[in-house]
Amino acid sequence: MPHHFITAVEWLNLPQAAYFPGKIARCHFAVDAYHDGLFAELGVVFPPSLTRAVPKRRAEFLAGRYLASVVLHSLGYARFTLEIGDNRAPRWPERVQGAISHNANIALCAAQHGEPMLLTGGVGIDIETQMEGPQALEFLPMIVNGAEYELLRRHPRLSLSALLTLTFSAKESLFKMLYPQVGRLFGFLDAQLVTLDEQQCRFTLELTVTLSADFRAGMRFEGVYRLSRQDIITFLYC
Repeated sequence: MPHHFITAVEWLNLPQAAYFPGKIARCHFAVDAYHDGLFAELGVVFPPSLTRAVPKRRAEFLAGRYLASVVLHSLGYARFTLEIGDNRAPRWPERVQGAISHNANIALCAAQHGEPMLLTGGVGIDIETQMEGPQALEFLPMIVNGAEYELLRRHPRLSLSALLTLTFSAKESLFKMLYPQVGRLFGFLDAQLVTLDEQQCRFTLELTVTLSADFRAGMRFEGVYRLSRQDIITFLYC
């Protein structure tokens, strides 16, 4: 593993997600150390869709796909090529549910191996750099509805920027978990935050629209989060 690009790979332990049957991994990467030859060195296929992409986008894609290969190897898929599917979503092996996320220098991957008779199941993980105050206010009406805003106001220990970033990330994780199962796009206001537990670092999202016969309005999903000075990680699975 070229240490100048991928500086660390580690299994991520989220205590609140102790019952997750799969694997969660994290790596740090350095965009300024990226070059196209790293795809071959790391055993990742360079997709045609990246031909016109800037080096930053190529570096982010490479870090995420390399990390996914590490997670898949741990699940018994040593030489699986993770292709790009609809809406740029990864095409995981049959019976594997997974998700990839990244910010400027960290990539995350979570995946689980589903049971043969499991008809539904998904994994969602996301990492976001905390928004600045003005940015958070600009995006507020696109991320939360009135009830959610009132809920966030009852958590003054965290800044509004952190709370909005957390909510944004939680909904991104929900989308990654449900999209492969419902096969349709949905927005931030199609789910709402209904509980937030700062002590346990847990949250609950509720669908405000029906996405499919299996995922109807009112259905709730519990997730966990990890908050640091700069980043917020959210995670759900079903």
